[in-house]
Amino acid sequence: MDDIEDKLIIYSDVGGKRVGVELRREFLIFSAWTQSADFPSLGALQEPISEYAKMGLNSFIEIELVVDLLFKLYLKYHTKTKRDLELLYSYITLCSAMKSFYKEHLSVDQSFEIFLIKMAYPRLGDGTLLEDLSKFYNALVNHDRTVSYTPSFLMLRGVMLSNYLVECALPFHKFFQMAPPHNARLIENQESWKYIKSIFEACAAQIKPDFTPEQKGEIFSKFFYCTGNDNIQAQLKKHGDWDQREGESDSSARTRIRKAYFKTFNAWMDRRKKRALAFEAKTVKSLEETLWKKGTKEQFLAPMFKQLSQLDLSPEMNKKMLDQVRELLQNLKLE
Repeated sequence: MDDIEDKLIIYSDVGGKRVGVELRREFLIFSAWTQSADFPSLGALQEPISEYAKMGLNSFIEIELVVDLLFKLYLKYHTKTKRDLELLYSYITLCSAMKSFYKEHLSVDQSFEIFLIKMAYPRLGDGTLLEDLSKFYNALVNHDRTVSYTPSFLMLRGVMLSNYLVECALPFHKFFQMAPPHNARLIENQESWKYIKSIFEACAAQIKPDFTPEQKGEIFSKFFYCTGNDNIQAQLKKHGDWDQREGESDSSARTRIRKAYFKTFNAWMDRRKKRALAFEAKTVKSLEETLWKKGTKEQFLAPMFKQLSQLDLSPEMNKKMLDQVRELLQNLKLE
């Protein structure tokens, strides 16, 4: 097993001297996340994709969101060894070179290229695809005539990337099977959530992890009473959900309803945090068993072999069939 590494040293020539620069694991991961964000979204591919309607996906942009999440999770959980760090550095270098190159070639959709690389990234560690592409784009950007690549080089790298993407198909399918449970009692599943959601989210954005209950309450009160027509009180009244009891004073009603919604808000905040952690853990577990699982070619072909093994064919019949295939290949003509 490879040793765990927390840093990568990159050497370069500066003024005739070989100088090493230390890059920490956290810096490399953050740089890769940022590099990905620098590429524009797949805006040109917003048209509906009916083939995926049953999965609840309406556009390539929605698939892009999932790919971005899985890519970043992989970097978080699988950037440990020196090889992992080297692969990540190659990805960062490739992104930088591609951005420079495509400034002069605007007609090419570099967003789709980086999307495919991010999708296949968990399968790239055992090969040299990223390093090869990184060197290729750097040579183009720097007009390095000492580096030359034949058409067969590019074709083979394209085929390699295609093969990696095929291996990702089943794991992605399994990812979308992890549907969250539905609970009608939760605020997120009630009609009022349509106009409460944005207020809750704006309030949550101002609350820091180390805030005391009193500090949280002060922030929440601002969003309950004091943000114009966008406060919770105004929205509840607007939509007929202001539950003031008969004979109850306005001040008592405000205090009671504010207390109830503050309790709901705290529960939502806590649930959101737990749900995010649980979803991440569940997602990582699924990916470890599928997309991130290393295996041999025989293991990747196992599902097909399993189906073939269920055919009721004797070894003799198999041999006859293969003999026919060979004969057909030898005599195949265009007629």
